[in-house]
Amino acid sequence: MDATDNHAHIVATARQAHAAALEQLVARAQQQRVLRRGTSVTDVRVGLMAISSLRPTQANRRPDAIRTLLGLLLAGLHSPDH
Repeated sequence: MDATDNHAHIVATARQAHAAALEQLVARAQQQRVLRRGTSVTDVRVGLMAISSLRPTQANRRPDAIRTLLGLLLAGLHSPDH
């Protein structure tokens, strides 16, 4: 295995571990009824992508942008039953 193959293997392994951890986190939040019913791992992942899409230069122009987006996402994901 050359260095490129080894790097690809390390990245793939890290992605699998991250996906498994996110699945466990979502499952635990669903079991505890903290997460809104019907919310999927994909929904949470899309929310994380939305947050990460704010580039630092955009956030610097409007420092509250990330906090506002995070608040909106958390309000939408939070179970009204909890």
